[in-house]
Parts: sequence; structure tokens; C-alpha cells
Amino acid sequence: MNNFKYIVIFILLIAFQAMLNGCFTFIPLIYISILPAALVMLPYAMPAVPFMLIAFACGITVDVLSDGVIGLNAAAYTAIAYLRKPVLAIVQGKGRFLENLIVYSIFFLVYLGLDGILSYSSSVIFLRFAINVVLNSIFVLIVQNLLEKQLQ
Repeated sequence: MNNFKYIVIFILLIAFQAMLNGCFTFIPLIYISILPAALVMLPYAMPAVPFMLIAFACGITVDVLSDGVIGLNAAAYTAIAYLRKPVLAIVQGKGRFLENLIVYSIFFLVYLGLDGILSYSSSVIFLRFAINVVLNSIFVLIVQNLLEKQLQ
């Protein structure tokens, strides 16, 4: 496949994520993030350190372009990049929805852990975690299906 398409779509996803963060705040419980799934879709053969640097740069870019706390997305994306190969080895052949559930579980464990550890009760954090993992996994499954059609 054409690498140029991947690069353009990835840059557009970063811009779309920044737009989601800046323009579409639903309620404090819900945070829509499409980049964790996009990061997992990058080539598997990419070495770990450059991949973690790309994930960190994407996270900082999203943090700077949105109105959130600088470093939340960067930390969560870097955690996903660090754990990508073990996660993909576990879920290989078991379906994209399970992959998304695990990736978003990692993302929201880090993101909500850093965001609300001192601000919210554990029940609110668990509620946010559960709602966001399920909603993002479903939303991203739709986006992934649309992107696959564009990349073919």
C-alpha cells in the first residue's frame, strides 16, 4: 500500500482529534479519542523507541491544540506504544473489537489515572473508564472500517 496515504490519513486523524477536543465536549464523563486505534494500525515492524517517540509527539500535538492538561494524551499514547506488541500478540486473530477494548483500557487507565486521581472518587473514575472504553471501542471500530476502505 501507499505510505503517503497512511501519512496523510494519520495527520488528518491528529487534526480531527484536536478538533474533537476543542469543539465537541459532550459531558465531563465522555472523552472521544481516535488516535490510540490509529497508533495501533501503524506498521508492526516499527522499532519500539521511534514508535514511542511518534506516539509522544502525537500526544503533545493533541494536548497543545486542545484545551486540556498538557501531557495527558502524550503519556497515554506513549503507554499504548510501549505495550502495543504484547497487546497485539495477545489478541492476534481474535477480532478488532477486542483489540480496541484492550488498547482503550490501557489508554483510559493512564489518562483517567493522571486526570482524575485527586479530583474524583473511585466510583466516578470507574464509571468514566467503563463508559469511555466501550464508547470509544465502538466509535473507532466504525472509523477503522471507513479507513480500510480508503486505504485499499
